[in-house]
Amino acid sequence: MHSSYICSVVLVAICFLRANVNGDCCTSFLDLTYKVKDASCGAVGGHGSSDRCSITICANGAGLVGTWCGQGPCNPFGCNCDGGCLKGDWSKTFLERNKKHTIEILEEKWRTVDLGTVVKGLPIPAFNFNIG
Repeated sequence: MHSSYICSVVLVAICFLRANVNGDCCTSFLDLTYKVKDASCGAVGGHGSSDRCSITICANGAGLVGTWCGQGPCNPFGCNCDGGCLKGDWSKTFLERNKKHTIEILEEKWRTVDLGTVVKGLPIPAFNFNIG
């Protein structure tokens, strides 16, 4: 009896998670590698040495704060964020935000968390029903 209750709770949770995956999710990030000619990496929010800095940014060109790129709090999967996702033109906005420094972008690498794959990969317990 106890195990069937746990299985029911797990099944409801999985259905809830799959339903939320279809909403707007703020799960994309841009890893920038750049060079700062007139300041340290930290002056623009990054880390490393001035000839090879790195930072993970959101669309608004600012460094990632927390886990997701939402304007406000998001659910644990980066979806349904208060105010939606941060807006901007990624590396272009990063350069505009930091225009008082001389920055050269060396590399851009996109990262996106594929929540559909993550949720679909969760193990679902087998159910045996006896009817009759």
